[in-house]
Amino acid sequence: MTAYPRINARLEIQLSERVDRLCKRTGSTVTHVVRDALTLYCDAHEQQSSVLDVLSALGLVGSMHAPADYAENAKRAYGDVLAEKYAPSKGR
Repeated sequence: MTAYPRINARLEIQLSERVDRLCKRTGSTVTHVVRDALTLYCDAHEQQSSVLDVLSALGLVGSMHAPADYAENAKRAYGDVLAEKYAPSKGR
């Protein structure tokens, strides 16, 4: 028989009672319920990506070519872009 590491956890009374009811209803052990729950929890959190991870994977982080001081002057630069875009065109 393989020995497994043992963990202890403190549960609120209501959660403990829910686990007990689930075990009785399904015929499972507390160990089985906790193992399944922790597996699902870990799988869900390991698959989550941050916005930075997603943007990096898409090649969007660090892909912009801008002046070195762009971060400090972003509002001004954005204003310049808008002014250029909405400037009255010659010949209208």
